[in-house]
Amino acid sequence: MNCELYLERLREKIMALGIKGAVIGLSGGKDSNIVAKLMVDILGEKNVLGVMIPNSAENDPMAIELATWLEINTITCDISYAFQSLMNNISLGLTDVKKQFSEDARINLAPRLRMSVLYAVAQSMGNGWRVIGTTNRSENYIGWLTKWGDGGADFEPIINLTVRELHELGIYIGLPEKFVTRVPVDGLTPKTDEDRFGFTYNQLDDYIESTYNNFKGTCGDKEIDAKIEKMHRISQHKRVPIPTVEY
Repeated sequence: MNCELYLERLREKIMALGIKGAVIGLSGGKDSNIVAKLMVDILGEKNVLGVMIPNSAENDPMAIELATWLEINTITCDISYAFQSLMNNISLGLTDVKKQFSEDARINLAPRLRMSVLYAVAQSMGNGWRVIGTTNRSENYIGWLTKWGDGGADFEPIINLTVRELHELGIYIGLPEKFVTRVPVDGLTPKTDEDRFGFTYNQLDDYIESTYNNFKGTCGDKEIDAKIEKMHRISQHKRVPIPTVEY
């Protein structure tokens, strides 16, 4: 990728949007690490706030290390009490309609609580402070995000970059290798991303990069291609505006 051109356009976009401060959920993963560094480079460390939002666990050590390295302020908001309270109350309500709290609902509840935290923090910081998203193109293509959770933000600076391109960009902007190459995990289950969706990011990026117009891409494995195609198709609702009725 042309990193210099991307950085130039990123700076222009941030200025056009009137973003004065960035609120970023720091998970310790490469995406939030890279986005935090990008925002510091453009806005300055005093105008970037890292928010760590654990759920029944300690803050991620790499998130703490990154914040220290970038010299940005951080705050911590533990959502474990709110999470469990909501789980209990929703479960009780569902029993009235003879339903159980599903595993998918449980997995997606925490990201939605985290986004509520980020918006509360950004609004409290004052005018010009915005929630900056950390979703990349590879994740977005297969819907690997929570609708109204990590899929909600005021600005998504890396949503048009694949994981492969992000690695290149992270090194280009001077992040130490360890902040860029960490194995991707969603923080919601014990498994890695690749374990959960059944193929590698390299295969996914190969597929995306070979896709154009109406031509379906390929990663070189037809079974994996079919998995990617299905995930892309069923997650389309996450990538389009809210449907409305024209009247």
